[in-house]
Amino acid sequence: MLLNPLPEFPHPEVEAWMAALPAAQREPIEGARATLGPLLATAPYLFELARAHAEWLAGALGTGADRALAAELAELRGAGQQIEDETALAVRLRQGKGRLALLAAVAEVGGAWSTAQSTAALADLADSALDAALDFLIRRAAAKGATSATGSADSGLALFA
Repeated sequence: MLLNPLPEFPHPEVEAWMAALPAAQREPIEGARATLGPLLATAPYLFELARAHAEWLAGALGTGADRALAAELAELRGAGQQIEDETALAVRLRQGKGRLALLAAVAEVGGAWSTAQSTAALADLADSALDAALDFLIRRAAAKGATSATGSADSGLALFA
């Protein structure tokens, strides 16, 4: 992902984190240092997300924002059909929320996305999370014999956010 550099800002904690990353993660993340350093140093929530999702962030920087977004949304939509446990689904949805919040911030601040694209990505995240939750609930209801539907697409239900 091609990112515009941000104004210089001291970021020793971010530099130490980058230096400690495994080589496969460090290379793409350090390649975006001119954007990530100042951004993560001034946004503690984003720095926390970057630490939690460093491997994913490195991959997203390598493939580009649009591909990373599409892949994550597809995985989130599929989670409602694949995950059997409500707690596990909630964890996966929160993971997706964190990843896409980080992606939207990095892509927008770095100039890879406009504000409209960043906002659309977050709206798509909400749609995918709702689809996954509805799929999960429909499957649960079907297992109890309460519906013959197998997922949200054939349930006759619609959610509007």
